[in-house]
Amino acid sequence: MKIKRELLIKAAEELNEVMGLRPPIDTKDDDESIKAKIIKALELREEEDEFSSEVEEVLAQLETEAKNYEDEDEDVSELEEEKEAVKEKEKGTKNKKKRKMSRLAFLTSLIEERKYTRKELVEKTIKQFPGTSKSSIHTILSDAKNPKYRKLKRLVAEDERGVLYFVSDNSGKKVEENTEQ
Repeated sequence: MKIKRELLIKAAEELNEVMGLRPPIDTKDDDESIKAKIIKALELREEEDEFSSEVEEVLAQLETEAKNYEDEDEDVSELEEEKEAVKEKEKGTKNKKKRKMSRLAFLTSLIEERKYTRKELVEKTIKQFPGTSKSSIHTILSDAKNPKYRKLKRLVAEDERGVLYFVSDNSGKKVEENTEQ
């Protein structure tokens, strides 16, 4: 509800007089400026400060408006924070997927060389990607042996020396075992 200018001026003059505001609220300012200065002055209000009932109504209305504005402002701030958190999470998810894909590509290239044991693959991957845990690499390598859970594009097997290799190419044909050492 809009407060009449006359009432705002009366409230400002009464606040200036009762509270001894220095500098006083300028009643020649625009309505919004007067409202803002009255609300600011209310922060200094003491219990013994008494105003006319008409001014008390204006002050109560301004306090309500200020509280509603603060609540809206908090809602907007919370909404902005939530949006920012979602963006960060999406960004983190994208980075995580990118990092995961590069780890998988790295592991794929090492397995294709057919000269690394599981332990060597884990060490090389952790060295290449320092933030990666050993357990996650072990899981990827274990899952690579199972067609149902593998993250790598091809199925992996382990020879008698413990070296990991791809069992089949992308067409599903079995790759001949390499017995070179």
